[in-house]
Amino acid sequence: MVRAPEPETTPQPDRESAAASHALLDEVVHGCDGIKPGWIRLNFNYFISDTARDTSSTQSS
Repeated sequence: MVRAPEPETTPQPDRESAAASHALLDEVVHGCDGIKPGWIRLNFNYFISDTARDTSSTQSS
């Protein structure tokens, strides 16, 4: 078995992303627990029609 070389150092986040992470953590600590920046989860059942799927995925809230 061939093993990949081990990295010399553990990658560290840059200062900007670390600051953003800390800002979001502060919001959560202060009661805003619905923050999920940058992503959504969208599921469709296998039996949904193409029309219903296309309509629901293009509507904005």
